[in-house]
Amino acid sequence: MLQLDIVDPANPTQLAYPDKLRTQLTKLKSVGVVGVMCDFWWGVVEQQPGQYVWSAYLQLAEMCVDIGLKFNVVASFHQCGGNVGDSCNIRIIFIISFIILFFFIFIFYFLFFIFYFYFYFLFLFLFLFSNFIFNFNSYSHSLLG
Repeated sequence: MLQLDIVDPANPTQLAYPDKLRTQLTKLKSVGVVGVMCDFWWGVVEQQPGQYVWSAYLQLAEMCVDIGLKFNVVASFHQCGGNVGDSCNIRIIFIISFIILFFFIFIFYFLFFIFYFYFYFLFLFLFLFSNFIFNFNSYSHSLLG
């Protein structure tokens, strides 16, 4: 797996250190490595909604092909960094944060309606059942005497 900060989030059109990366990939190929894996950080690719910048990742793919390495990619939609000692910080994309917010709102309303209808039918059942009990008792007393 390649480093997380292959592409600089501040400048997503270029690789962060292409010469150093080419040297590292060449060394990997010389010791028998067949391919490498890299994260495609969606927070880098889509910094503005609907605007995609693939140029740095395309440079990386071309570099791997030139060296003779297979190139495997992982689409990463989560946030990178934020922990102690992390060297890169890539934010979560807007649409994912929107989906998370929508999910929590949906769960809240779903649970609200479940509990609402549960208690509604519980009280309705108890009310009707209590009326039945009281009416049955008065009816049975009138039959007996």
